[in-house]
This record gives sequence, C-alpha cells and structure tokens, in this order.
Amino acid sequence: MLKYQYPILRVLTLLALGVSTALLADHLAGASSFCGFDDPCGEVAASQFGNIFGMPLSAIGVGWFTLFFMLTLIPFQRCSNFLRVFAAITGLGGAILLTIQFAILHKVCPLCVTVDTAAVVIALVALVRRPTTAPIRWYWVAGWIWLFGAAILTPVFWSLGSRPKEAPEQVREHWAADRITVVEVSDFECPHCQRLDPILREFLRRHDVKFVRLVAPLRGFPNSRSAARAYLAAVRQGKSEEMAMALFKAELRDAASCRKIAAQLQLDLAKYDEVVADPATDREIDATADWATKDTAGLPLLWIQNQLFTGVPTLEMLEDAFARAHPPKH
Repeated sequence: MLKYQYPILRVLTLLALGVSTALLADHLAGASSFCGFDDPCGEVAASQFGNIFGMPLSAIGVGWFTLFFMLTLIPFQRCSNFLRVFAAITGLGGAILLTIQFAILHKVCPLCVTVDTAAVVIALVALVRRPTTAPIRWYWVAGWIWLFGAAILTPVFWSLGSRPKEAPEQVREHWAADRITVVEVSDFECPHCQRLDPILREFLRRHDVKFVRLVAPLRGFPNSRSAARAYLAAVRQGKSEEMAMALFKAELRDAASCRKIAAQLQLDLAKYDEVVADPATDREIDATADWATKDTAGLPLLWIQNQLFTGVPTLEMLEDAFARAHPPKH
C-alpha cells in the first residue's frame, strides 16, 4: 500500500470532494437530488453543526479537499511535510463530525458519513509513514486534473438534470385559469417546511395567487400523520390555514395535541373526529405521498406554476419565479 500512498490519497480525496460537491449543489439549489426522500441529510445540514460562521460545511469541504488534492500533485518535500499535517487535521475533523452525528444528533446523513469516513482514512494513509516525494509525469498530472474536474462537475450536472421540467399532473389539476397558482407539499414536523412557512406566508401576502397546500407525512417524524389528519379535518371546515399555522408553531403534534388545537380553533370536534378516523383521510394522505416521492427527493416541494423549488428558497427566489410565471393558456 505504501508504494501507492499518493494515488490512494488522491482517490480518497476525490471521493470526499465529489460527495461534498453534491451536498453543496443541493444546498445552493435548495434541492435534494442526492439524498432519498426520508434520509435525514437535510436535518443534519440544518442543525447547529451544519455550518461554521454561516458557511455550510459542504462548501468548506469542497475548498478543503480541493487544496489537499492540489498538495498531492506538488512533488516537493516541504509540501509532503505539510500534507501530513493537513491530513491529520482532515482526519480529526472527520472523526469529530462522525461523533456529532452518531452521539449528539442521533441522525446520520449517508453522504456526510462517506465524506467523514474518507477524511479519517486519508489521515491514516498519510500518517502511516511520511509521504515520499517523487516526480510525476505530465500526463499523470493531466489525468488527475481531469478526474478532479469530473468530481466537481458530475454532481452539479446531475443535480441540474434530475430536476423535473414540468409540474406533475397532480399539481396541474389545481391550476386556476386566471391566476398564478402556488402548490406546496409539506410535512408539519419537517424542519425545512417549518423554515419555509414564514417565507411563503410573506410571499402570499404580497401577491394575489391561488394557493394549495398538500400534505405528505415523512416516516422519520412520529407525529407527521397525526398532524396531516388534523390539517385535512380543518380543511373540511374551512380553517385550513389557521390549522396549518398552529401546527407549524406547535411544540407537540400527537393526536391528542392536534385535537386540542382543533378545539382552540373552534372546530366542530364531532366532525373533526369523523374525518381523522375516516380511512379515506389516510388514503388521501398516502396518495399525495406516493406521487410526491416518485420523482423528487425531499420536502418541502413548492411549485409556482411549472417552477419547482425543493428545500427552502429565499423570498427573492420566489419573487423571481413569480415574475416569470404565467397562468395556463386555454
């Protein structure tokens, strides 16, 4: 293994760099192209450990692994010595982040684990002995640089290509003929949906649009289905947004707590209980979850006509989408 110490370090670094780029692409696009619908990647990224001084860890990872990779291509003894220090810091950071996920957050992002594990192995490979400098032929340098470019660009193009070009039929069926339509799929326990809600409310306050909220509970949150049932029960009584606002702000969303919210909103509790217990309510919820999870990777999903946002867009992004949107032509 020692004979191939530098190639191993480069391969591990490119792996970590590619995955970091994928995480950063999702962050910048407000999308979830690489983590599955129920994966906790977004929760880990949105935690207090997901950024340093406001910069996402994925962006720091891209910069860090880029610098480390470039050091492996410089055949000077001083760079070789510095590489070991760099590798030790890399491994320490990876070990700390693994500990945070498993021991503190109790949520594991598979992509983050890949990066952090690669960082630890990089340290082990670099520290097993002092890397020896050796000349590297120009065509090998060119090949490694090509792989570096592929590690950066492949996740970016994959993220762009995985986004659907048109709203699905389940969204289009809600479109109004004379107004721009905004359709959201959300989960009241999802932290990203909770972060989006005040942004979306401010956007809706500014514009005369048709707004439709659909609910798709995520399996990772124990009370998501109870909250979804409560919301649909409130829809039947014309208090959908009052219930949505209360559910997003609530500390507890179990069945009993949702019923208390319904009482506070002065819903007819007999009718509320009937809707909550009706199997048709669960079928409606499951039908939304089935199509919403087919071609997309996370919540919330937000369409302004054909323009899809996943994750938490800024108010400015929504305003730009509104300026480009037009009601359907008949």
